[in-house]
Parts: sequence; C-alpha cells; structure tokens
Amino acid sequence: GIPPSPLVVKSNTGDFTAIDHGHVLHVGGRTFLIRGCAYEGRFGIEASPKFWVKWALDLDSGRPKLLKFPFQEAFSMQIGALRVPCFRDPEKEGRVLRLVRGDRRFMQGRTVTDDDGHAVHVLDILPGPNLYDVLRQAPRPHGEYFERVLPGLLRRVRDALDAMAWLNRQGERHGDIRNDHLIVDPDTGRLGWIDFDLSVAASDIDVHCAGNVLLFVVAQGIVTFADARRLLPPAAPDPFEPADAALVFSNRVANLRKLYPYLPEGLNELLMRYSVDAPEPFATMDEVVAALDGVLRGLPPPEVAS
Repeated sequence: GIPPSPLVVKSNTGDFTAIDHGHVLHVGGRTFLIRGCAYEGRFGIEASPKFWVKWALDLDSGRPKLLKFPFQEAFSMQIGALRVPCFRDPEKEGRVLRLVRGDRRFMQGRTVTDDDGHAVHVLDILPGPNLYDVLRQAPRPHGEYFERVLPGLLRRVRDALDAMAWLNRQGERHGDIRNDHLIVDPDTGRLGWIDFDLSVAASDIDVHCAGNVLLFVVAQGIVTFADARRLLPPAAPDPFEPADAALVFSNRVANLRKLYPYLPEGLNELLMRYSVDAPEPFATMDEVVAALDGVLRGLPPPEVAS
C-alpha cells in the first residue's frame, strides 16, 4: 500500500496559514490535532473560510476546540449614514476571555503562547446551533410564533443582552453582535455569546447591533420592505413609509406592527427606537434591557407560551 504521509508537528504559529488538516500543533503545554479551517456563512451567503481559525482536537483531553490565531484585518461598518472603522483585535478578545471566565453566558477560552511568543486563543465550543439557523430552519405562521414561541425566546434574548450590558459596564464591547453569534444551548435553550475579536470605533456599537437581533427575533427572521409588501393582502394599500426603516439596515422594516398588527404597542415602540428617525434612540445596553423588562411584563409567562 501507499505509505502514510510523514507526521507534521509544529510549535510555531507565526505562519498560521501553513497549519493545515492533519498537522499536530504543540502550544501552551498541550497538543492539538488540526482538523481543518473554520468556515462562516451569513444570511444565505455561501460559507467562506476563516483561515485564522482552526478546528482542532485536544489530544490531552480528547475534546474539540477552536484555535484562533492573531489576524489583522480592517474594514468599515455602515450605521445609518455613517461608515464606522472596524478592525480585528486579538488582544481585545483575550481581555474579554479573561473577563468572562466562568460565566457560561459567554464562550470560554484561554490564551496561550507558542515557542516564539505568538498568542493563540484556545476556545471551548459552545454546543448547539446559532439563533439565526434555529429561527430560519423552523418557520411557522407568524401569529402562532408570536403566541407560542416569542414570549419565552424574548426572555432568553433579554438575559443575553443583560450579559452584554454587564460586559459593557466593565468597559468592553462585543463589537459584532449578530444572531449567528448567539448559540442556543440544546438542553436549556439558554443563549451564549461567541466571537469577541472585533473592535469598532463607536462606543455604542453593541447597542446599535442589539436592534438587529431584536428585529430578527420579533419578526421570526429578516423582513425587508420587499418581503413585507409580498405579505400584504392583495390590493391592500402600501402602509410603509421611509420612517419605518431600521437604522443599521435601511431595507429592513422596523415598524413591524404595520405588518403584524397584533404585536403589543410597547414592543413595537421598543423596535421603533432602532428606526432611522427614532427621536429617542437607546444610549446604553442597560436601557435596552430595562425597556425589554417593561415589554415582557405584558407578555404571557414562558410556561403558558411554550
């Protein structure tokens, strides 16, 4: 037969692009078998490789891990009419990992160094699907979703945002709050945050992006103006106007009560604070959580809504 390829063992991660499937990496006193590059898909876009993130097996414990190598990347994010600079910041991710250690509302991990002093984040894998996939893969009529699923789910989202409010009070930001960065625990339904390596030149970035999560959860997915108009009854007048648009993604509907009139007014008012012309936008995540608490008091308890 064909002899096996020679085993490649590495202890330097300076050129992490050369660390590939089947290689063995020894860092931080532990040994990892590299299983391949991590991929990330988003909003129906084909998954692309994150070549600075590798799936690995910890050969000492037998547990799967993610290894994240320092990677510098700069780009910009659109918030309303503003383009805000963003960059990947592995040092910031290391600070967050240390800060949230032991707090299961966040992905856990630690930072180790290789033989040449390069930092590597060794991350535990949160089990379960992300929130985006959960809602997109199990659609149901929105009225049924609103009555049976949303009250309980919105309470879990509230707890996740409360965790983020705590992180913000410690002087740190997530930087990339998205539905696919919330993992749903398959046993408890609790939501856990992942992926902390993005820094954004806007102190209120987490507050802005929390609106995208809330709009997604209340609408049971992304609802653009084109989607909403297709859902209107035949020959119904178009009820939408520019002020109904979301701030961060102006093609999405923030005024969801025009599409789903059974939504409570308080909930819709909360969502409209993320609209393009919001007179009173949220300033902190604590304000978002407090507003959610007020809305939740008017919804059925989870055991009734399950």
